Formats: sequence, C-alpha cells, structure tokens
Amino acid sequence: MKKLAVVVSDLFDPRWEIPALLTLAVLAAYRDGAQLVFLGLLLFIDALLPGWFYWHLHQKKEISDWDITDRHQRMPLYVFTTIAHLGGLGLAYAVGQMVLFETLLVFWMLAVMFTIVTHFWKISVHVGMNAALATYLVVTFGSGWLWMYVIVVVVGWSRVLLKKHLVAQALVGGLLGTLGILAGMRVVGL
Repeated sequence: MKKLAVVVSDLFDPRWEIPALLTLAVLAAYRDGAQLVFLGLLLFIDALLPGWFYWHLHQKKEISDWDITDRHQRMPLYVFTTIAHLGGLGLAYAVGQMVLFETLLVFWMLAVMFTIVTHFWKISVHVGMNAALATYLVVTFGSGWLWMYVIVVVVGWSRVLLKKHLVAQALVGGLLGTLGILAGMRVVGL
C-alpha cells in the first residue's frame, strides 16, 4: 500500500497541477484569441519562475525534502509564487485579457489563502490543489468532472498514509482548495 501511496502522491503533486491549472486558463485565453507571445510570457511568470525558485531552494538545501515537509521552509516559496502571480495578473490586465485576469485572480486569491494558513499551520497542498483543480473543472466544464473528487480522496489517503499530514490537515487542505475556488469565482463573477 505504501508504494501505491507514493505513486499517487507523486502523480498528483502540486508541482504538476499548479502549472496544469495555469495552462487550462491559458488555453482558454488562446481559444478566445490571446496571442501566443503573451501567453508564453504569462506561463513563464506564473509557472516557470516559481518552478525555478523551488529548484533553487532545493539546490541550496533551504528546503529539506521534495515535499517541503517543514512548514516554515514553505514560506519563501509561497511568498515568491504569490508575488510572481501578481506579475501574471498585471500582465493579463495590461493587455486587456479580462476573463483570464479574473481566472488568474481566483488562483492568486487561493495562493494567498494557502500562504496565510501555512504561516500558522501545515495543511496538505497536495489535497488542496487537487480539490481546487476538481472544483475549477466542475464549475467551468460541468458535472462530468465530478469524478475528479475521487482523486482528491485518494490523494488525501496517500498523504496521511505516508505520514506527511494528519487527517485534519488533509481535510482542511481539501476544504480550502474547494471553497477558495468557489468563493473566488463568485467574487469575480465567473
């Protein structure tokens, strides 16, 4: 069971899902006529820069493990990523991509929520990002995506089994991901 939990945890990792969520938003903007140069720059700011910073922290041994188990070690990455996302927001606004701006604003608000909560308590970003992705897909594309919540439960199981999180930390991560997306989409009117 532990090997399965490792596979689930690695496969449904926020390092892959955050760029996937951003890519979904970018693809929607491309479909609506946004220019590829703008979208490439946006992905660079919102996905590649935070990915590079994560790699930098890992190389400098400022984070002790791949999952950043120590809550305090997460803060520099979370703050950097939140600031980088502001750059992406500004870029989307500056070129008049308002639907993309509103979508990225929802993601940014979620990042701020995770950063604030993590300052005080370690929650599961694995579960939170899977819940956010599932919720975004259901709200955006319909109930055909409800099956994604099964992945959220399986990821929560894996994080608890691997002793990366307590059950409460997994539950709060999932609730924050779900409610954060729902509240954010309601605030911006999506």
